[in-house]
Amino acid sequence: MNAVYYAQHVRDYFWVQPIWEETGGTFCSELPEIEPLFHEYAPEVPFQLLRTKRRFTIGRAIGNRKLTIKNKAQRLQLEQIARKLAPDVIISTSNHRHAMTPESRDELFRAGKIKKCTKQVQAFHGVSSKNVKFNPWMSEFDLLLLPGKRERDKFAALGVLDNTRYALIGHPKSDRVLRGELTKEIARAKYNLPDRPTILYAPTHGALSSFFSWGLEICKSIPEDWNLIVKPHPVLATTTAAEGAGGEIISQVKSYLEKRGALWLPFEPDVVPLMAASDALITDYSSVAEEYLVFDRPLIFADHLANASGRDRQQRDKGDWAELFAIGARVTEIGAMPNAVAGVLLRPQEQGSARQKMRDFVFENLDGHCSARAAQAIRDLVQSA
Repeated sequence: MNAVYYAQHVRDYFWVQPIWEETGGTFCSELPEIEPLFHEYAPEVPFQLLRTKRRFTIGRAIGNRKLTIKNKAQRLQLEQIARKLAPDVIISTSNHRHAMTPESRDELFRAGKIKKCTKQVQAFHGVSSKNVKFNPWMSEFDLLLLPGKRERDKFAALGVLDNTRYALIGHPKSDRVLRGELTKEIARAKYNLPDRPTILYAPTHGALSSFFSWGLEICKSIPEDWNLIVKPHPVLATTTAAEGAGGEIISQVKSYLEKRGALWLPFEPDVVPLMAASDALITDYSSVAEEYLVFDRPLIFADHLANASGRDRQQRDKGDWAELFAIGARVTEIGAMPNAVAGVLLRPQEQGSARQKMRDFVFENLDGHCSARAAQAIRDLVQSA
């Protein structure tokens, strides 16, 4: 089976890495800045850069709310990948619309431009409550790899599952945790962390990120005799560098972290070892919250836009946060963060049953064999007529 994986960031690779280890294949992207990251963090993975045209867009710069002109590569269409690499199957980790429709695929095959057997699989790259992935056109893929019942039910309500195949695969990134290959002790040794209370702060990127408004104060709310790991979404740092905005705040946070000996890991693409090393997670509107459920440890939600208005409030309210925030400590004023931090470690099992219920709703079959299940679903698709 000739498989090609499409990724927009090296962190997407770590979402599907366990599946790739079962299927083999090549990764590709249209983003030149991704190529060196693959060489650094995943040198064993075959990678091809497929260049596309550039386009100019106008958007709000991260960190300072200004509008800037952005020079971006046009997203690869799966048709382009099929033409250039002639795979049996393309596995995409992007939530954007770029799959071939059945009609266009038939037309391309009749014209001799693609292989008839080219299948399209949507693997996504997270389980966020932001709702950006739930669109009717996801039925243009031949197979959806879904982590569990929550996403199955949402796609079913849209009618998507009436028109395409799906498989409930669980959470492939959790296999090594569930098999005992990645423990707290192993993870802390990897990062040379002493055996003491450890907090992971992992904010999302873009307008929803708590980093630029609350990040420094969140860091200061962690006792200095505890371990602190700051792992923002990798796109936060790369986008900030590209737009020339937000650098001052990043410098302030880095300076504080250096003084107290904390870890600043903005480009670390695989967050799971950092989760394993921690005793509790602070995040905002990020899919790391759902992934952290595998560990059954306390969560703190920095709901920094709870009292916002206008566009910021609209961005926040696109997601379904109520059920997720109910399984952790929700902080809506930064002054309440120190008490929330102290509370979750004093009473780590206070919301344990709620976390476990949410975990079983979000993820199906957490048995250590999720990646094998996903790979078999892909093989079955390729072998089907």
